[in-house]
Amino acid sequence: MASSVSAREDALIDRAHSVRNRIAEGESMFSLPELAVILAVVAVVFGPGKLPDIGKSLGKGIRNFKKATDEESPVPQVPSKTAPAELEAAERIEQRPASTE
Repeated sequence: MASSVSAREDALIDRAHSVRNRIAEGESMFSLPELAVILAVVAVVFGPGKLPDIGKSLGKGIRNFKKATDEESPVPQVPSKTAPAELEAAERIEQRPASTE
């Protein structure tokens, strides 16, 4: 039993390394027959009427994601509820006379 588990683990590890190497070399994760099966299942599940809408939505999502990752806009800072209190405390500290000990 232990040897069969070890053999299964080794097979899974080999498969993971194979997929990682294929992706690193620029190959896709799925081959053409696998993509055809996936598309057939999607067509059966959603029906041919919804496929153009799904494609359009997927394209918009990918386009927006690329645009968002390409833009170098700063992250908007949301003011915290304690900001005024923190500012008042900082002002009081600055107004204190410096102690010379």
